[in-house]
Amino acid sequence: ILMLDIHGEYRKALSDVATIYSIDPQPGEKQLLIPYWALSASDLLDFLTGGLDDGPRETAFTDKIVELKDSSHATINFAGVEKRSITVDTPLPFSLKKLWYDLIDFEITTFEGPDRDQLALLDKGDADALIVPRYKPHAMGTQGPFMNQQAVGIRRQLNLLRSRLLDRRYDFLLHPGSWEPNLDGCSHGCSSIFVKILEATVPLFSQHPAASCRPGHPFFALWPFDRAKIRAQSGICQETADFDPEAPQLVLG
Repeated sequence: ILMLDIHGEYRKALSDVATIYSIDPQPGEKQLLIPYWALSASDLLDFLTGGLDDGPRETAFTDKIVELKDSSHATINFAGVEKRSITVDTPLPFSLKKLWYDLIDFEITTFEGPDRDQLALLDKGDADALIVPRYKPHAMGTQGPFMNQQAVGIRRQLNLLRSRLLDRRYDFLLHPGSWEPNLDGCSHGCSSIFVKILEATVPLFSQHPAASCRPGHPFFALWPFDRAKIRAQSGICQETADFDPEAPQLVLG
């Protein structure tokens, strides 16, 4: 049985019969880690960017995520996954740092030269350290450097994504230990996820409603790819303050 105990109300009652995972573990409990790449793209992007309108801004993110998941699968060759079936919601590992870096680099690129095709790069930055690349600032007139006319205007969303990645409060989700892929999308722990009882003691819904309504989704989403013999037979979510009755994945039998 997988129990989602959002407020930690059953910690003492079940401590002698349950394995408890928490983002702030007490003695005898285990660290809770949730792989962000197993969340649905809409939930993940809402949290990371503050929301995206339908259109080129959302497409810039989703297209890049699919590209990174394709690359990850090409490297690892996940059992039971076919390349043509991969979508933005397929629970395959990809690097958020790589997502941020590739998109911000495209947004801020400037060009120079008579054909406006030479990168005006000063410093390539560092994706792993979340250091922004630097280009010569664009200038008015015909001398350049020139802005990237194909940029879609997502700097604000990318700045929030970077801020989330640097915020230690979200390490359990955005830096989930061995389940965090490197820049190439490789993750040695991606097929070893199973949880007996999940407990999140911080009220995440105060910052993002979906985080409290659907925290169990990645575990059930990943189990088809898990080679472990242990499987959850049912799931329970007890959340009176912020329960979403339209989220059927919370109660499974």
